[in-house]
Amino acid sequence: MKTVSELQNYKYRAARALLILQEYGLQRFLEGWRKAKTQGVSLPVTDNPAFQSFEYLLRHVLEVAQSNMVWICEKLRLPDPNIKEPPDVLVIDKEADWYLVYLIEKLREPLAGVEPAKFYDVTYETRWKEQYTVHMMLEHLVCHAFRHVLQIEELLAAQAEQQPVQP
Repeated sequence: MKTVSELQNYKYRAARALLILQEYGLQRFLEGWRKAKTQGVSLPVTDNPAFQSFEYLLRHVLEVAQSNMVWICEKLRLPDPNIKEPPDVLVIDKEADWYLVYLIEKLREPLAGVEPAKFYDVTYETRWKEQYTVHMMLEHLVCHAFRHVLQIEELLAAQAEQQPVQP
């Protein structure tokens, strides 16, 4: 995998920066996820299917990164990035490391040659029925990863203090 310093071929440097931030978020989430799971942290009780278990939560975070890059490529009429879906929850714990390396590599490829104007010139309807530019979707991806990082950190801190945390 290329190092961050090698990612110099982006026409739109903000896309490069956002993808690098997303990588940091995904890596940090996986580290925190492993720590929380190892320490027996309890997930909050909620109807949200992503919180059925730690495995579902991990799959959710990885799937959002994967599926939203597919969405971005569709909207920009780029070739399908052919990013495999995350591993099934039954094996995700064992396969998360290789999948994250694979995912990061695949997320870096599609947007390098896209002209800056394409990130702002049109809004598109998201799966949750809001209007986003491609730039906004990239920002959403960064925020999504880091929101779950914060969530895991708060769960770890609450366990240390023996306090419940809201979902």
